[in-house]
Amino acid sequence: MSSSQRVSRFSDRCLDSFPIHHQELVQVPLARFRFRCEEVDSVYRSEVSGSLPARWTDLLDAIQYPPKDEDLWTDVSQWADFFGVLGHCAVCGGDLVPADSFAEAVIDYYELDGDEADQASEAIERALWSSGIETEGTVCSHCSDVMSRD
Repeated sequence: MSSSQRVSRFSDRCLDSFPIHHQELVQVPLARFRFRCEEVDSVYRSEVSGSLPARWTDLLDAIQYPPKDEDLWTDVSQWADFFGVLGHCAVCGGDLVPADSFAEAVIDYYELDGDEADQASEAIERALWSSGIETEGTVCSHCSDVMSRD
């Protein structure tokens, strides 16, 4: 679900919480709020798409060998959000990036097929698993560790 869809659901719930005779008073501000959120979401998606490397092999290199001053976790979670595959820990809400879904989204984005798609999928999944990024399950490793102690 995109952020603009989440905002729309939130604003609909807000509108529903007002008594019927007051709803017309908040409809215009809510419409403006939705418009601004959609505008912000559009700019965000444009910025993130601009940060994606031109080739999938460059994306793989960015995951395997992140530049010293870059935050790999932020980049990958933003790319996963852009691709619509970003998940969240059921306990703390932290970001989770399912490796298989991310690889599939990369294949779709770069329009890969055949052997190149298979190679990309395998390489990207392996790179994510090796990177230390939370990739599997519904609970992050920290929350899983804490729960296993209890």
